[in-house]
Amino acid sequence: MEQKDIDRLLACRKAIDDHRVRKADARVSTSQTVPMQNVFEASRDIYLKVLGDNGFKTLDDFMKFNEAMCLLTLKEYIPVISGKCDLCLQESEPLCKLSGFVPKDYIGGLCFYNPKSVTPQEWYPSVLDMFRQGHKLQLGADGKHRMFCPDGHGWTVEPTSKDFAIDILWK
Repeated sequence: MEQKDIDRLLACRKAIDDHRVRKADARVSTSQTVPMQNVFEASRDIYLKVLGDNGFKTLDDFMKFNEAMCLLTLKEYIPVISGKCDLCLQESEPLCKLSGFVPKDYIGGLCFYNPKSVTPQEWYPSVLDMFRQGHKLQLGADGKHRMFCPDGHGWTVEPTSKDFAIDILWK
């Protein structure tokens, strides 16, 4: 990840955060000197200019870039070091579902429910979603870190000692 990409990302995030604050302030403002619509439009114009200055045509373009940067950061922080998805070698309920490793609202995202084995590239977006929901890496009985795969299954990861380069929870 290059510093120029981090700088672009942070500048756009700041502009969007500032817009969100101004928008919230305009809603609760008791002052009638400046109509709320004017404040909102001026704030929107500012953040759209910042996005444009940083190479993004739309907010959606930026949000895709933001998501890609979050995934890249996560991959650098917890690289997969071993293992593979073996669909838990189950014909019925996977071990991770039975053992409670996965929150109930996330069961549909398990490898088990996919018709083929999941690759690490397909796995990382699920891990990012779980981090955003407040879940952390699990240390298995075998001393290896996993996100939601039970001991002996799935991928093990080795968290690096470095901090995240960016806030991966920002949306």
